[in-house]
Amino acid sequence: MSDPWNAGIILQCLLIGGIIQLVTKMGGAKALADEFAKRADTPKKAQLFTWLLGLCVFFDDYANSLIVGPIMRPVMDKLHVSRQKLAFVVDATAAPVAGIAIISTWIGLEISLIASGFQSVGVTNVTGFGIFLQTIPYRFYNIFILIFIVISALTLYEFGPMKKAEQKARARKEDEEIVVLEAPGFEEVQPVEGIKLSVWNAIIPIGTLIVGTLIAFYWSGYTTILGGEDQALIAIMKSSPLSFNGVYTAFSQADASVALFQAALLASIVAMVMAVGEKILTIEDAISEWIGGMKTITITGVILLLAWSLGSVIGEVGTADYLVGVLGNSIPAFIVPSLIFILGAVISFATGTSYGTMSILMPLAIPLAWAISSG
Repeated sequence: MSDPWNAGIILQCLLIGGIIQLVTKMGGAKALADEFAKRADTPKKAQLFTWLLGLCVFFDDYANSLIVGPIMRPVMDKLHVSRQKLAFVVDATAAPVAGIAIISTWIGLEISLIASGFQSVGVTNVTGFGIFLQTIPYRFYNIFILIFIVISALTLYEFGPMKKAEQKARARKEDEEIVVLEAPGFEEVQPVEGIKLSVWNAIIPIGTLIVGTLIAFYWSGYTTILGGEDQALIAIMKSSPLSFNGVYTAFSQADASVALFQAALLASIVAMVMAVGEKILTIEDAISEWIGGMKTITITGVILLLAWSLGSVIGEVGTADYLVGVLGNSIPAFIVPSLIFILGAVISFATGTSYGTMSILMPLAIPLAWAISSG
């Protein structure tokens, strides 16, 4: 938790939880859901709207799930789409989008892990962001699962347990209660009674979060470059700071955790000002609801801390060096991608976090792959 990057990631997750709770209490989430419900009047359209909304919230997978899930849940329920299908569509457009978007918390974490991984094998003439861009065409899961969601929505073809869940949802009566597993979340949060619902109570705070994130990313990279000693980068910032190359360069040098925290804090303030200004909540109630939303995300922070701790321990005991020594000269190069994929699947299933999986595997995979390709 003392690591600035880790602290920033956890803080921005907590703040986004607070924003979602405020948006929900102000009726913004329900108003937005009602608007979507008017247009998404079939199960097919509802799934496509969920997919499209997931693409729009590209900058963080947790933010994606926290924003898209509560907004689309009542729409899916009304159209008799199962909660299982909603969870799948939301999840399949959260991490995959964040994993290939040029601007996201994932990329910030990956860039740092890639850079440290190459430094560990003595390669210093590459940038983490540059290597990341080269990996995008090979992110087959991210690309194919996004295509799969569209195909699944258009055909409404299901199989296995999902087919049973969808059949049960379609057969549900209008007044029948939806039974879900007990879990902490925003399920029980309802808008303040008697208020006029407005989509702007969702659009403005969430829009502030998205726009604020982009601006904070740029400013973080801009100030980092000007405060550094790389004269080539400084020249780009001074000559053409708003050109594509300038923006690209600034983003590549940004501290994503700090930028996202700043944007989430700004969006939180905007949401509270709106809630108080529209006399929906008092300042005390607004702060209380904001903190209540943070409590819902606490378990996410715990999972991340434990995963990061495990990754640090693996690094300290020299697991990467051991694996390179044992496998470097004995394992065929063509097996490495499949082996890493299987290990990633097992670790992510066991820990429940992709952040943790990247933190654990990157320091192992890069030295191993480098040793095998060099040998």
